[in-house]
Amino acid sequence: MNSFTDHYQLKQVNGKSKMKKAFCEPGNTSFCPPIALACAFGLKDGQKLEVTRTEENGGNVSFSALHEINACFASGALHPGDLKAMTAKIMVKVLEQLSAGLKSETKSVKALKAMDKKMSKLKKK
Repeated sequence: MNSFTDHYQLKQVNGKSKMKKAFCEPGNTSFCPPIALACAFGLKDGQKLEVTRTEENGGNVSFSALHEINACFASGALHPGDLKAMTAKIMVKVLEQLSAGLKSETKSVKALKAMDKKMSKLKKK
């Protein structure tokens, strides 16, 4: 495997495993980190959040506002496992974006250090 696939798989594993462990009491909308994360990172610019499930579990559901998610979760129509799966996908995307940003910053820092090293050598001459 190359480093790209290693990093991609690491982000997927971290995003999914952390979300599996997240507190998510059925019906509790007053304190539900998966709902907070999904809304903070997923409901932007009119986007909808999509929960994919089998037909026997109610079929796919999409949400466009926090109050819709809260109502569905409070009624029990949205299972904590489905909520966590949706939020895990969102968090993997967020981790990918952060990783890309950090990668470009790292390249910039390396370039500045190399230039600094070159300039200090020139000053010594």
